[in-house]
This record gives sequence, C-alpha cells and structure tokens, in this order.
Amino acid sequence: MFSSLCLLLFVAIDTLAIYANLHFIVARVGPFTVYKDTVATAATNLLTNPCELNTWIDTVFHEYAQPTPPHSPAHQHRLVFLMNLAEPMMAPLEDSVVERSVLPAVYPYLTSNVNRELFESAHSLVLAVFAAKKAAARELSPVYARVLIEGYPTLLTIEQLRTAYITMVQSLAETDDALAWLTVQHLMRKIESLPVATTTTTTTTTTTTTAAAAAATASPPALLARSHYLIVLADQLRPLSSVGFFRLLLRSLRSLIIREPNAFARHAVMKVVFEAIAGAGGNGGVSEIGKVEGVKWFLTLKKDVEGSGNARDGGC
Repeated sequence: MFSSLCLLLFVAIDTLAIYANLHFIVARVGPFTVYKDTVATAATNLLTNPCELNTWIDTVFHEYAQPTPPHSPAHQHRLVFLMNLAEPMMAPLEDSVVERSVLPAVYPYLTSNVNRELFESAHSLVLAVFAAKKAAARELSPVYARVLIEGYPTLLTIEQLRTAYITMVQSLAETDDALAWLTVQHLMRKIESLPVATTTTTTTTTTTTTAAAAAATASPPALLARSHYLIVLADQLRPLSSVGFFRLLLRSLRSLIIREPNAFARHAVMKVVFEAIAGAGGNGGVSEIGKVEGVKWFLTLKKDVEGSGNARDGGC
C-alpha cells in the first residue's frame, strides 16, 4: 500500500511538471478533455500529501521568485499553469512557502497586463491568498489595495476592481476588522483626491476657488473614475456590516454621495447601496446586525438625495 501511494505521488509530480512545460502548446490549441482530467487527477493525488505538495510548489515557484526571473514566452506559459494550479491548492500551502516563493513570483505581474493571461492569473492567485486567510494577507493588504486602486481603469475593468476589492475586504473583515477598515480607507482617500464636476459650497475663499477651478477643468475620465470608485466603496457595505466600523462607513459614504454633483453617478451609487442593503443583485446583503440601521440610513439618504441633491452632511 505504501509503495503504491508513493508511486502515485511521484507520477503526479512528474505529470504536473511535464504539463507545466507543455502549457505553451495547450495555450495555443486549447485544453482538451483528457488533458484537463489528467491534470485534475494528478493535482488530487498531490493534495493527499501536503508535505510533498509544499515542497514541490516551493521548488517550482522559487525559480520565478528571483530578482531576474526567466521571462521567455515558454517560461511565462509555464508560470500561468503553475499559478492556475496553485490557486485551488492555497489552503494547504504553508505560510512560509506562500511568502518565500509564491508571492514574490507573482508580484511583477500584478501591475503589467502585457501578458493578459499572466496578469489575470496573478490577481486570481493573490485573491486566493486572501480567501485562504494566509498570514501574508495582513502585510499584503495595503500593497494590494494600492495596486487595485491605481490599476483602474488602465489595467482593470470596473467589474474586476469591484470583485477583487470586496473579496479582499471580506476576508480581512473575518479576521481583523480594523485592518479591513484601513483597507477601505485607502479607497476613500482616492475618492477624496479626485475632482468633482462642481463645488458644493458658496464661500469665496482661496481654497474654495482653487477647488472649483480644478473641478471645472476635470477631465470626463477622472469624473467617471470617481463615480466608479464610489460604487466600489458602496460594495464594502456588505463585508463591513457585521463589524464595528459599519457606522463609520455609512457616515463617510453618505457624505461622499451627497457631495456628488453628477445625477447619473448618484443614481448608480444609490442603486448599488440599495442592492447591498436589500440583498439584491445576487451577492447577498448586509448582515442581520447591520440591516436595521442600514435600512433607516438608506431611507434618510434617499430622501435627502431626491429632495435637493445637496443636503448638508450629517450623522448616520
């Protein structure tokens, strides 16, 4: 029995190593059924021995975790295969392996979409690190938050940004709500740094005049990006609704929505807020803990937005 298990394990490792090297061919012709079944079987066999799994993943990723990793097309296809393989195997991977070999191999491709497949696989693998609640997620969160925020819209679509950010915050909220809130604050600071179409104050101080001038000359892409970041912020109502920072998010979100002069942007954000509070949109809603307060907050906000579109900031 022991020898049979060892044989299966060795065959699994050899099979995955061969298929990793052949991935540049599969990428051209597309995966076929036998290929997918063989990879799945080999991966399943490797998962039965976490020690060997960690040793192999550590070895194959370490090659790419160097200051000057191999970057030929064949090597890049191989790395795509390894990333896609490691993603569903993240849970049994040791934290030391993830931090020493996996993440360093991934970092260079988070901010470059020259190879789109490699770019998307890298982001999927990082999200798997958060989903598996690996120790590295704590130090990774501020870095990855900036990568996501600055990656939109040149590298990421709005849907990719929304999915990645809420996945990260949801994972952090389940382990460290303070860190989850800090991660959301990165997004809030980005929104505050972007111009709005008009100014919402009637004072004539130098500061206000300067802000109004900047807003008047703001490019349409910047204004669109601001509304999209607001939508991403509204998404965070779901993961933060069961932690102590929910009320702070409500207050900040209300202030930003009230100060948003673009009617279409306000409508889009309010729709996302409603879906989060009501549990519409197929993604679940806020927790039962936050639902009562969230509903009251939303009804008041809706009345203010529909009434004048320029209500004064206030509490939740």
